[in-house]
Amino acid sequence: MTIYGGTDTRPEAVIEAERKQLERLLCCSEGATDMPIPKGPPARVIIESPYGSPDPAALALNREYLQQCIRHSTLVRNESPYASHQMLTSALDDNVPDERKAGIEAGFAWRRAADYTVVYLDMGLSKGMVYGIQDALKANRPIILRSFGDVAPEVMSKLEVLGLEVERAALPGA
Repeated sequence: MTIYGGTDTRPEAVIEAERKQLERLLCCSEGATDMPIPKGPPARVIIESPYGSPDPAALALNREYLQQCIRHSTLVRNESPYASHQMLTSALDDNVPDERKAGIEAGFAWRRAADYTVVYLDMGLSKGMVYGIQDALKANRPIILRSFGDVAPEVMSKLEVLGLEVERAALPGA
């Protein structure tokens, strides 16, 4: 299996098992884990997940989580994800306020081309994610809320303030 110019050398059975596990764990605002996987061209989506942190260990964990979100979006949901917080922070310094602001604005310029915004909630809800949700609401762009597990109560409270609800989807066969 080729992914973005690289080769996934894991056995096909492992890749398929991961895909099925991620599909079972999917939680989204539509309230259905058994949403059919779209056929045809991938949907263009904006990925929202926590990223920046002054703590190197937390930053590494956020980067690893974003990779999982991108893999899920691409391999399980047949989406073409865009995560400006990954691409732009490799060139801009997220710890310099002017560069962070320029990066957020550059990422927002791409949002007009997106079919919808996907917010992954397992690692919390950062200020950048809130900006992204607010932008999607303002642009009337659909928002899908996803989690690979339970969503923390403090995240649920923040989403309620924004007027959004996350419905925990029933696992297939449950």
